[in-house]
Amino acid sequence: MAAQVLQHVEVAVATAHAEVVGVVPVPAVEEIVDLDGVVSEHETEGVRSSLGGAFHANVHACGLALGDGRRQAPRLAPRLARRAASMLIGRAMAELHGKIAFVTGAGSGLGRAITLTLARAGACVAVSDLRAAAAAEVDAELGTLGATVACGPLVGDVAEAATVQRWFEQLAAATGGRLDILVNNAGHADTDPETQARLARQVEELMAGGRVTTPLEATARLTDERWQRMLAVHLTGTFLCTRAALPLMAAGGGGRIINMASIAGTTGIAGAVHYSAAKGGIIAFTKALAREVGCQGILVNAIAPGYIDTPLLDVLGEQRATQTALIALQTVLGRLGEAREVAATALFLAGPGASYFTGQVLSPNGGLVV
Repeated sequence: MAAQVLQHVEVAVATAHAEVVGVVPVPAVEEIVDLDGVVSEHETEGVRSSLGGAFHANVHACGLALGDGRRQAPRLAPRLARRAASMLIGRAMAELHGKIAFVTGAGSGLGRAITLTLARAGACVAVSDLRAAAAAEVDAELGTLGATVACGPLVGDVAEAATVQRWFEQLAAATGGRLDILVNNAGHADTDPETQARLARQVEELMAGGRVTTPLEATARLTDERWQRMLAVHLTGTFLCTRAALPLMAAGGGGRIINMASIAGTTGIAGAVHYSAAKGGIIAFTKALAREVGCQGILVNAIAPGYIDTPLLDVLGEQRATQTALIALQTVLGRLGEAREVAATALFLAGPGASYFTGQVLSPNGGLVV
């Protein structure tokens, strides 16, 4: 019976929006860089003494001699010494050092996780959000990392051309016309209570051993306003920010544009045609733009996350546990995604390792889509 449920239940994207997520701690870049085996034994010798001053080792546990009472450099095993040296080198190798980034929808969820991840990798990050308080809060966090841009938090609706133009004027004034990385992350989710009720009935029908007879009819109920708003935030917002960013990147000799898509854009999701259409449009936009601006040194890629565990799932009410469990069961890794995993994908696309990637869609989805 569980197999039948997994094969037939349709899960609306509005119930598990893949962009707005709860934030989990994101490790600093030096905590995830592992150069073990790259640093030679000779190179580790130069850092042994400095490591001795930094390590707070237990003398008895490590078998270290204190000599005249002064703390001395521990005699590290060669492999440990190489790993420790690698960590120190990793700190000096912040891969986005000196880069200027702009992340939209940065006040919460994936936007916030991406913002802080880029900052910890050495970038200075400008942020925007529809909510002034949320934008100010993440900008303050950037301040503690020494990663703010002088334009301050930018507030407004990403779907409004005049607002976006104002943002980029302020950004250019603060950076001397520089922009290296744009992350078009701002998103919008809505929910249709009737669709959720019908999804619940579908689950009940399957669990009873029958076939699904309850139609969703979500598209028939979709209003002009919901359709237009969904496309305006996702697709038009991505276009407006990209249009404003291109002259800055071209003047600087290149850049990276990262657009937030979704598995809804690659597979379609029943009950969310407006969201699927917007995300599919972003994917097509990404591919076309990549062909257009590659000769200017501008690389354009998209991320299409699967379902990310988020407090937004609370909109499911009594159906939250059931539907998230079904999603996890359909996922090869057996769980929903975490914000840090999508942020790490953005960091890769923004960094030197992605220098031969353009027009591509990377999909951290845990095997939900294979």
